[in-house]
Amino acid sequence: MPAAPKEAIAVLLRDARREDAGALAALVRASGPAAFDYVFACGGRSAEAFLRAALDDGRGLLGWPHHRVALHGERIVACMALYDANQLATLAQASLWQYFRLYRPWSAMRVIHRALQIGAMQPPPAAGDLYIAHLSVADDLRRRGIATRLLHEALQIARRRGHTHCALDVARDNEAALALYRLHGFRLEAERALPDGGHQVPPSRRLRCAV
Repeated sequence: MPAAPKEAIAVLLRDARREDAGALAALVRASGPAAFDYVFACGGRSAEAFLRAALDDGRGLLGWPHHRVALHGERIVACMALYDANQLATLAQASLWQYFRLYRPWSAMRVIHRALQIGAMQPPPAAGDLYIAHLSVADDLRRRGIATRLLHEALQIARRRGHTHCALDVARDNEAALALYRLHGFRLEAERALPDGGHQVPPSRRLRCAV
C-alpha cells in the first residue's frame, strides 16, 4: 500500500539551465536507476558521470534544454524532460555522437546496443503525444505534492503545444509512481520487457493520459 502523503511544499518551476547539470544528474538517474546503470555504467564510467556530461553538453535526449526543474528555495529538488516524436530523430542522432565522444569505441558500441534494447522496451512516443521522461523527486521530499505539480505542468504544456496526450514509461515494480499516475488519469497502454529477457532491468509500462 503506498505511503500516505505528507504536507505539500511550495516549489518554483523553471526551465533547466546548463549550470544545473551537476544537480540534475543524480535526479535523472534516480528516475530509472536500473536502466541507466544497465546502459551507461561502462568502460570505467558511472551512469551518473555520463549523465552529468550529457546534460552539460545540452544536445541529445538527455540534454538540459529539454528539462524542467523544481526548486525549493535555492535547491533543485525535482525534474522532468519533455519531447515529442518530431524531435526524436535529431535528439537521438546527437545522443549517438555523445556515446562515441564520451566512451572508447568498444564501450560506445556496447552502450549503443543496450540503448537500443531499452528503446525497444520503451518505444518512441506516438504522433500527437508529449512524452514525459526522467520525472524524479529528491528522496527526502517525496509525497509532498512535487510530482503532482510537475504532472500538471506537463499537461498544461501539452495543451499549449497542441498535443492530444501525454505519455510516459514507468518500471512495473515502481508501485508508488504507478499509483500516482493512475490518480492523474494515466492508463496502461502496454507492458514490455528487455528483448533478450534480461533481468537487470524490470519490465516497463507505457502509460498515456488525454490532455
